[in-house]
Amino acid sequence: MTGKKQLMDTRNQRRRKSSLHSELQAFVWAAQNMFVTQLARTSEWTAKT
Repeated sequence: MTGKKQLMDTRNQRRRKSSLHSELQAFVWAAQNMFVTQLARTSEWTAKT
């Protein structure tokens, strides 16, 4: 039973992110998507020339 309680505690900690942590995750996601989009556009432009 102790292992089960520990697992539940671990899951609960994931939900307790600070707002700063959530904002940072959103920023990283946006930066990665911008990078991938720019890379795709560069590849398309290179393929056309």
